[in-house]
Amino acid sequence: MSAEATSRPIDGYVDPNFPNPNGGWDTPVIIYGYTPAFSLAVFAVVWFFLFLFIHLFQTIRYRSWYFITYPIGLLLEVVGYIARTLSAKKDPYNLLYFILNYFFIVTAPVFLAAGIYTILSALIPRLGRQYSFLPPRAILWFFITSDVIATIAQVAGAALIGARESNREDPTDANNILLGGLAYQVFSLGVFVILSASFLFRARHEIKRPGKGLTGFAIAFSVATILVYVRTCFRLAETAEGVGGYLSSHEIYFACLEFAPIAAAVLLLAVWYPGRCVGRKVRVPDVEKESRSQSPHHHAHHTINSVYCFRNSPTMPPLPSSTSHLPRIVTYYQTHHDSAGNPISVLPLITQPGIALTHIIVAAIHINEHPDKITLNNEHPSHPRFQTLWAEMRVLQASGIKVLGMLGGAAKGSYQRLDGDEGQFERYYCPVRDMIREHGLDGLDLDVEEEMNLNGIVRLIDRLRTDFGPDFIITLAPVAMALLDFTKNLSGFDYEALEVMRGRDIAWYNTQFYCGWGDVRTPLMYDYMIRKGWPPEKVVVGLVTSPANGAGFVHWNPLGMVLTTLLGRYSKFGGVMGWEYFNSMPGGNERPWEWAKEMTTLLRGPFLTQPAAPAVNVTTKPKEEVPLKKDEIDPDTPGGKDTQVPSQFDYYTDSSDDE
Repeated sequence: MSAEATSRPIDGYVDPNFPNPNGGWDTPVIIYGYTPAFSLAVFAVVWFFLFLFIHLFQTIRYRSWYFITYPIGLLLEVVGYIARTLSAKKDPYNLLYFILNYFFIVTAPVFLAAGIYTILSALIPRLGRQYSFLPPRAILWFFITSDVIATIAQVAGAALIGARESNREDPTDANNILLGGLAYQVFSLGVFVILSASFLFRARHEIKRPGKGLTGFAIAFSVATILVYVRTCFRLAETAEGVGGYLSSHEIYFACLEFAPIAAAVLLLAVWYPGRCVGRKVRVPDVEKESRSQSPHHHAHHTINSVYCFRNSPTMPPLPSSTSHLPRIVTYYQTHHDSAGNPISVLPLITQPGIALTHIIVAAIHINEHPDKITLNNEHPSHPRFQTLWAEMRVLQASGIKVLGMLGGAAKGSYQRLDGDEGQFERYYCPVRDMIREHGLDGLDLDVEEEMNLNGIVRLIDRLRTDFGPDFIITLAPVAMALLDFTKNLSGFDYEALEVMRGRDIAWYNTQFYCGWGDVRTPLMYDYMIRKGWPPEKVVVGLVTSPANGAGFVHWNPLGMVLTTLLGRYSKFGGVMGWEYFNSMPGGNERPWEWAKEMTTLLRGPFLTQPAAPAVNVTTKPKEEVPLKKDEIDPDTPGGKDTQVPSQFDYYTDSSDDE
């Protein structure tokens, strides 16, 4: 021991009721500045040990490993308060007890703060990336890195203070290191408080949305964050005064500004545990997968799927080769029930041999005036009448068929509501997003048949891509003329401009070659689209599958010739789409799956591992057609008058089945 250290005057608190044992680790004074209260120390040990068990149990139960820093922090709290208990009961002069108490209690909240950072990173993809100024990954890595820096500085400072005190040396330099670590933590945590507050404020409507169940958790998270921040500010002020300062020498401040905030924070986040309220994952793709798997309908669907798959697996045909996704065979499925209210099953699409359907689109989803009252035709998508539908969609997905939803269509209003300001967009978009997650859709078909701004459709596509990732299928359903002349469409925006701006995010276009907007009796119109620059793999020929479904039905013989020509002419022919399933020819209402079988024979026969049944030769003589002038896409009607713009028409719907 140096002479300078031995000559240092004894200045500090000595408890007259607790004689100094003068042991090997004892100092001349009580460094705390008081004799710690035994009752507070014991209560803290019991409290933090109890919540250590609760948090660890919930972390394991919900597999929310991102929150493992909380049990680690609580373990440090327990060790620190055990040392404080020994100081209070056995020897308040003991330097080792003080060092252990100080080191663990000071550094434990660093791990608790790390847990709070991960909560925000998990909340952002749950509520919407657009509400946050920074992406969740940037928030996580910046603040975790800040925590590491603060931890290193605080651990080093606390350890040096202990070493200096044990050698009876001046701890000022060590105290300054600790002060720097605390100051940096106050700064970084302050920035985090601002980011969290702004995010929660901007997402307030989403938090309050029925079914989210996040209002209580958001409040608990906010209060816990503020409590940890208050505690850190207290430690900064205490350390700035130095050992023996007013704050550090009065235990009431320690009890109210160190113990109480941390104790309350761990209580709040045990009751509103993040792994239960937010989810077990932090990464955005994992959050989306989890939201699907934790859907209340998922388990019922899984059970029904197992029954269907077990019953039908012996007769299921081989699936198309995964190496060839073109040409696509797509069918829309809007009429879900017959006139008696019985479900119209789509399972024959996988149980009948010789069918290689690639996509099915469930129609039609409508956004109504009340944001939460979206409908699938006339009922909410979660209505019991759709239980069979969603169960069968799971079966189709398990068989390799992609299931999309169709938003919009002939009924107007959905896209007008999505075309407003940011606040309006969020109110109407979020229920659609939640419905997609709940039912596990693989994509969304945007059938815009009303005026919409180009910026509005771009915003919608961007949000879908952000919320559902790169594998989510986004398609549009323009009328055929819209790909040749931007003035002749139902959507308002220019599809060529949209393709330039967001073509990378659009899988293909379900192009409507019917109802006066296109003609598929010859390949000319499709040819002109390709000459204009549209990629053939992105132009799917849309057909009506029955004369009852709209004007422009083309009979099998001429249609087969056109499709065969296009398939031979374009190696990446996009495929065909049929509106709609329930009465598709040639089987009609009794055997609607035969349309998909005929299309498979025409377009995807070589990809099946077993030969498909021969095409049915429909002998019904087509009506006499007006001959088209060669190379004329939009020919004049007899008499030389311009072709009339098609009037609005209503798709067949099963709304009449609703009681």
